[in-house]
Amino acid sequence: MTPFRYPVVDSIIDEEEKKTSHNVPIVSTSTILIQGKQLRSDSTSILINGTKSTPAPGNLTDSVITISLPSITPAVLRAGVQEVQIVENVDLGDPLTHIWDLNPALQLSFYTRTLLFRPMHRVK
Repeated sequence: MTPFRYPVVDSIIDEEEKKTSHNVPIVSTSTILIQGKQLRSDSTSILINGTKSTPAPGNLTDSVITISLPSITPAVLRAGVQEVQIVENVDLGDPLTHIWDLNPALQLSFYTRTLLFRPMHRVK
């Protein structure tokens, strides 16, 4: 039996914030960095307000997950507080079946965190 790893999210920031060290609001065009510990697994995915996003292998390390928000359906991202979950799939049975394939409600969501999403206004 393999023990579960428990991902821990310390912060969620706009990628530009890491470069500039200034507080940068998260908007629909942002690329976000989910920073923490034990984030990487063979089946890590992210749920933002219940919409699944799977980071590319190059955007997933044990301490940072990078997600481009334009890849998320615009209807999911509304101004205000958003729920972000780190999800790891667990293989069950013989033959191996992913728990997500059996029932999405049975996924192992190890950590839930929120982020504040701001609308972006453009003057034309």
